[in-house]
Amino acid sequence: MPGPNLSETSVYPIWLRHPYVILAPAYRRTSAGVRALHLLCHCLNHRGARAFVTTGDVNPDLDTPTASRNVFAEWHRKRVTPIVIYPETVSGNPLGSECVVRYLLNFPGHLGGDRHAHPGDFYVSFARGMNPWVRREEEQVLHMPLVDTRVFRPPTTEVKRSGSCYYAAKYKSVHKGKTFPITANSIEITRGQEDSQTPETIADIFRRSEFFYAYENTALALEALLCGCPVILLPNPYFTEAIAKEELGTDGIAWGTDEREVARALATTGRMVENYARTVEAFWTQLDHFIERTQALAAGRTQREGLTYGYIDETTVPWPDQFTARSFLRAYVIFKSVMEKGRLEKLAALRAHVKGHGLRHGIRKWTRSLYGSRYQGTLFRWLGIATAEERGTLKVDRGPLRHEALDIPLELPPRP
Repeated sequence: MPGPNLSETSVYPIWLRHPYVILAPAYRRTSAGVRALHLLCHCLNHRGARAFVTTGDVNPDLDTPTASRNVFAEWHRKRVTPIVIYPETVSGNPLGSECVVRYLLNFPGHLGGDRHAHPGDFYVSFARGMNPWVRREEEQVLHMPLVDTRVFRPPTTEVKRSGSCYYAAKYKSVHKGKTFPITANSIEITRGQEDSQTPETIADIFRRSEFFYAYENTALALEALLCGCPVILLPNPYFTEAIAKEELGTDGIAWGTDEREVARALATTGRMVENYARTVEAFWTQLDHFIERTQALAAGRTQREGLTYGYIDETTVPWPDQFTARSFLRAYVIFKSVMEKGRLEKLAALRAHVKGHGLRHGIRKWTRSLYGSRYQGTLFRWLGIATAEERGTLKVDRGPLRHEALDIPLELPPRP
């Protein structure tokens, strides 16, 4: 008589052959893009596909282990070909992977990263219509449901709504746009600042506001709708198309302030709860398809060299709304790929941000921990926007680098 199947009774997990490495910044619940990457890791693990993130700053409630040097070495020893997932803000292939997936969480190049396709890479979009390099009907979609419905949910009792609120973070900080008169008396919702509202406070504002105005694509729009608050999107030169119209529909959403559009949004706001529930159900089917396609892709690739560990814990990805000394300095110092035009624009924005937001103390502390006192003064002078004579000169392995757009030396030292 045959005995029990030991493989079915083992306490050790059985993973798929090819693990996933997701290049992700430190977890921040205020960034939808960052949440999407960490949640993708969590969901992959719960589907039996072993996944890791490249940061040690994770959400303890999620299953998001950090990739380590030992993990990479073990894969190389066992001749495992891992699947590396980059968000669209990452240029090139910094981990040196032979099997690359690019997750388009925004339109390519809109917030950094490459504006050209990489032949041989697998592209998947957060929403249909975001990948300019394939026909719309062929686009692979992985629409991550990002809303924490424990916080953002409809009011439990009848509420008399009054006033409005708005969000314009990237519109103001990145594009230097001026807000419109229609939001002059509205509550501004901010994220990542010392005085920013908590998610619970934001949800409360949504549950009592008549309208939420948005100057850009933001997950806050969906969060507002799930709290019963109609959304008015304000088109501008930097906001010409709403993301996820096919996935979520346009119930409760007005494109512009036309009276008929606003009336339609008011009449259909309540439908968004059902629309969102359908996207959650569809996500798991999309994820299973994603796993099947990427595992098949990796089966035909060979990772001859180990993944480049230097990127891990040495840098975080420059990310929308994350104009902080830590994120941009690390990307700037470690990788020369930031010399590309899109990144240089962000570095220029960082300089202005440093000057206007009192980040000098944090920069001093960070540069001292990374380089010691030797380079601290020079980096501080450069970011402090001092005179050309005060900026000093730093050197890199392959000689000095310069870019005409900033008219300053862009030389940095290798990490000691």
